[in-house]
Amino acid sequence: MTKFASILLLAAAGAVAQEVNTTVLGEIAKAFTDLGFTGLATAAASIANTTAGKQLLSTITNGNQNYTIFAPTNDALGAANQTALNDPDTLAAIISYHITPGEYKNETEFFKAPSMSVQ
Repeated sequence: MTKFASILLLAAAGAVAQEVNTTVLGEIAKAFTDLGFTGLATAAASIANTTAGKQLLSTITNGNQNYTIFAPTNDALGAANQTALNDPDTLAAIISYHITPGEYKNETEFFKAPSMSVQ
C-alpha cells in the first residue's frame, strides 16, 4: 500500500500578499482533516506562522496555478523522525517535497509527467 494519497489543492489567485492568509490556511487544514490526514493538518498548522511556512503558503496560493499534494498518511508521519517534525524549517521542506505544480488525479498520471516539486 502506498504511503501517500493524492489531494488536489486548487490555489486561488492573489490569496496572499506579504501576510499569510489565515482563511486559506484554515481551508487547507480543514480539507486535510476531512480527508483523514490529521497528521498533515497538525504539521501544516505547526509551521503556519514560521518564515518557512509563510513562504510555502505564499508559493501555493499566488497565481492561478493548480497544485497536487501527495499527502503523507498519518502512519507515514508517525514513523518519521520526530526531531525533524519538530523543526519548522525541516517540516516545511518535507511538506514542500510532496507538493507539485499541476493537477494529478492519481499516481499513474503523476509518474507519466516530468518530475518536480515546489521545493
